Amino acid sequence: VKYLKGNDFLLLAPKPMDSWFWKSILQSHDILKLGARRWARPGAVIDLWNDPWIPSLASFRPRPRDSASASVVWSELFSASGGWNSFLIRQLFDEDSTRAILKVPLTTNFRNDKVWFWALSASGDFTVKSLYQAIHTKSPLPE
Repeated sequence: VKYLKGNDFLLLAPKPMDSWFWKSILQSHDILKLGARRWARPGAVIDLWNDPWIPSLASFRPRPRDSASASVVWSELFSASGGWNSFLIRQLFDEDSTRAILKVPLTTNFRNDKVWFWALSASGDFTVKSLYQAIHTKSPLPE
């Protein structure tokens, strides 16, 4: 799509010169944010504190252990063996965030460095049914 130009769909804002059709598509952001989550390979760049990447947290974002958030990059969360760096994770994030992060399975079976996935379905694929259920139950995440 010519409007994306390498940008992530959920991060785009409409421009005055965009077509009415594209602006209409961009209005779906709020609905898609109910279940759209970010994932990246260990070598990629992701904003730990602002990207929604933890499916089991209500905010989908981790909370720091202390009020001051540490400057850490995505790749530091992984150990040399390819698993989570649980020692660092426990130092950086509060207990709820730590538990949620350590439950996230590590996978690299996608082609791009960063991907969006749909947290409201077991497969990670978007379905209209899961979106409908999230909208009508007002509880997008299974408890």
